[in-house]
Parts: sequence; structure tokens; C-alpha cells
Amino acid sequence: MANPPSIPQSGLTLSERQALLFAGDLLCVLFAVGAAWILWMGLDHTLSDPIKFFRTRDAITPFLWLGPLWFFLISHLYDPHAAFSRERTLFGLEVATAISLVPYLVLYFFATPGSLPRAGIVVYLLVLTGLEFGWRMLAIRLFTLPMLQRPTLIIGAGRAGTGIIRVLTRDVPGHFRVQGLIDDDPEKHGTKLNGIPILGGWQVLRDAVCGQGISVLVLAITGKIRPELFQAILDCQEMGVEVIRMPALYESLLGRVPIEYLSADWLLTSFLDSVNLYDLYSPLKRLLDILISLVGMAIGLILFPILAVIIRLDSPGPILYQQERSGKGGHPIGVWKYRTMVRNAEPDGEARWASPEDPRVTRVGKWMRRTRLDEIPQFWNVLRGDMSLIGPRPERPEWIAQLEKQIPFYRARLLVQPGLTGWSQVNYGYVRTVEDTALKLEYDLYYIRHRSPILDLKILLRTMGTLIRFQGS
Repeated sequence: MANPPSIPQSGLTLSERQALLFAGDLLCVLFAVGAAWILWMGLDHTLSDPIKFFRTRDAITPFLWLGPLWFFLISHLYDPHAAFSRERTLFGLEVATAISLVPYLVLYFFATPGSLPRAGIVVYLLVLTGLEFGWRMLAIRLFTLPMLQRPTLIIGAGRAGTGIIRVLTRDVPGHFRVQGLIDDDPEKHGTKLNGIPILGGWQVLRDAVCGQGISVLVLAITGKIRPELFQAILDCQEMGVEVIRMPALYESLLGRVPIEYLSADWLLTSFLDSVNLYDLYSPLKRLLDILISLVGMAIGLILFPILAVIIRLDSPGPILYQQERSGKGGHPIGVWKYRTMVRNAEPDGEARWASPEDPRVTRVGKWMRRTRLDEIPQFWNVLRGDMSLIGPRPERPEWIAQLEKQIPFYRARLLVQPGLTGWSQVNYGYVRTVEDTALKLEYDLYYIRHRSPILDLKILLRTMGTLIRFQGS
């Protein structure tokens, strides 16, 4: 039997896009460092004095850690769902620039004038910010050119196929160019799904791949696969075509788990394996929880007199309150918060979702929610071990009992400790409906499946950005 023809690959893979982004960012950093250092030394007349030049070579030391700091701050902008979104990119760069000002302010106020390149750091930040904004906007425009997108066929024109088309064409456009669908239902052949033609069944798959130069097949079938279709997919894979399961592509592009398109045994086959209670990550995370909660409590003690006064002056009622929430495994925990609502906000005892313009929230309460200051007392819960620094937010038991009947896999979020902040908090705002809750659950389950020190770091950076922009919920 002759070897199958090899399909020439076109377009850029996600990893290739990330590598090019990194290369461009690195050039921006190097150019900014060089420009800032040369300008600072030139203004100080160091370049014209060889002896003084060699004596001040140590002045470049601050730039050696300013560069890595920048990559640390924009690390989340390499995620596919953020890297090619203008809104997310602009937000991420603004936050990185704001946080980068901190070491400059430290140098400006505490360093001896002339001992360190304070003016050079200002030039560095200005040049780097301008270059990064320009490069990232250019990259978004370049990477969405059709010639750089990967030609793609979707196998399955049902619910899962419809869902992934929406992701590829609306939610995260520009990565994949969907050229058609394959489905074994004869009644669908020759029709279109969201403007994408359904080419036929498994019989036309190989010809479609060869004829259109397809680089990617997205398997969007939730049920059993016919043997003939399975063999056709294997033939295409042997020709060099990449085959990606719909849930895996959905997760990598959006950073959340597609609960609507998962089979009933998904929790057992792929989810519980990722919740390892005996790995090195868990004790390290607990150590970090203790250290940060101690710092948080120290800050809380300093701020308590001020916050207590303004809360009491704004509205009558207690300064702090404790509310029952569900912790790991559904065990009840008492979560502490500063009061941000009027007294007796739930007079009938029935739990209600908060909204952005909730009339029950006090004037001071709105400000405290936006800055997350109302959650400072929860550092005590973290220190006690009721909560972790990062994880799904703890919910009220009555909501869990209701929502697990309406949303598949909802109780799975209780497999890990709840957190002070989390992946869903930095990606989604207020929850007003069951649909909003389901979407937020997708982020929570993604975190549980992929939790790692790197992901925790991204969440911390995004949380800092939320605080700087006063966008807490």
C-alpha cells in the first residue's frame, strides 16, 4: 500500500504565535533598555569620559531585573484567549506599566541622587510602553491575516460543532479558518451551519483535506464514532493533519471547560485524575497561603481603625459579619467580611445575588467591593485553613443545593478548597443568572483541572490588575 500524500502545513500554530509574540516582546525590552541606558549616560556625559563610563557600568544592574519583571507581568498575555484580544491586551499592558512604576518610585525616593539611573528608568518605561502597545496591536492585525490562519475542518455538525464554530469565528477569531464541516447525517449535506458549508460524510473527508490543504481537524462528536469515520481520521492524521478534540481546543482558547458539551463520565475519566492530594504542589501552596495571609492580616490590622470608622459613619450596623459558606467537600465554613450592605439586607432570610447597582450596597460598600478591601478579613480564613489564597469562591449552601440541580458538574467545584481570588474572578464579573453561574463554573473547573504554580501566578497578577483598575466585584 502506497504511503499517503503529505499535506503541506499552512498557517501558524498556537505555539508558533506565542513564540513570535515572545520574540517581539524581547526586542521591545532590549531596545527600551538600550535606549534608556545610553540616553541616561549621555545626559550625564558619561559616554565622553571613558573612566567614568567604566565606573558606572554597574548602573545597568537595575535594567537586568526590569526586563524579567516585565515578562513576569505580561505572562498571561500569551494565553490565546488574551493575546489576540485588543481589549484584554490593552488592559494587561496598562496593568504591567502601572505595576512597573513601583520599583521606579522606590528608587526615586530612597536611592541617593546620582547613584542609580532614576531618569533612565523613566525613559525605559516610556519607551517600552510605547513599543509594546505598537507591537501588540500590530501582531493582532498580522496574525489575523487569512494566510497565517490554519485551514480547519470540523467533524460533527451537532451541538458541539455549533459551539466550536462560535468560539472560532466569534469568541476567539483569527487563529483558525474554518472551511467546512463533515457530518454523517445525509439530510445536512449541502446545507450550511452558521455560514459554514457541510461538505458531506466520512466518504469526502480525505478528498476535502487534500483538496483544501487542511491543517487541522476538530473532532466535535460527543457520541460514538463510526469505524469508517475513525479510519478516515487516522488516514488524515498520517498525512500530517493535526487532530484536536473539541473540549481540548475550547479549553486552550477560552481558558474554561465546556460543561455543556461533555459526556456524563467526563468527571471520572479526566477530571478526578487532576485532583492529586499528594503532590508537591499542595504543601507548597499551603505554605504560600500561610505567608501571604500573615502579611494580609498585618495590613488588615493597620487598616481596621480607618475602615471601621468610615463603615460606621456611612451606615448603622456591625463592622464585620460572618456568613456561612461551603468549603472543600461541602463542609460549612464561616467566612468573615467587612459589611458592605445595609443592615438586614435579606430580611426574609432568602439569599439573593448581588448586582453592580444593588441598592442594598452602601456608598462605602461600593468602594470597598471595587478595591476588594471588604475581603481582607478572609485572610483569617486562609490562615485557619478554611480557604486558600486561590481557588473557586466559596458559595452559600442554599445556592449550591439549587444550582447543582440546574448546572451539570456544579458540585465538582467543591473538590478543592475555596479561594480568596480565583480564575473565574479575574475572568468574569457579577453573576446575575443561572447562565452566568454556568459560565463562571467553566472557569472554576478549568482551574481545578490545570491548577499549577504558573496558573496561580497568572491569577495573582490579574488580581493585582483588578485592584489597580478598581474593578473588583
